[in-house]
Amino acid sequence: MQIHMNVTLESRRALVAELTKCRAHLGLTYADIARETGVDPAQVSRICRGEFKTLSANVMQICMFLGVPEPHHTLPGMDVNQHRRRLEAGVLEMWDRTPQDAERILRLLRQLTELRRTA
Repeated sequence: MQIHMNVTLESRRALVAELTKCRAHLGLTYADIARETGVDPAQVSRICRGEFKTLSANVMQICMFLGVPEPHHTLPGMDVNQHRRRLEAGVLEMWDRTPQDAERILRLLRQLTELRRTA
């Protein structure tokens, strides 16, 4: 189940400003972001230009990759930070602390993301 939460124009503008700032600070192109996140390059471009209306998985993936704080649009009763901490802990449990294993886990997560998109 995917949840797509609507974003206000004001929130979207603030998010795009953060994405732009972080992308520039890191010296990344849209193609770099696409390659690292597994999000289609055209979609990365649209998201980074603010051409989205919901907080889709792709928007959140780009935010996480760039280190942009997650927008605080949550469903009632849903503690996103708690779920994020549990998810991060689970991934860290799997990781053997080598760069090679980090790459393997990232590939696996990207494959899972792609599988969810096609399901």
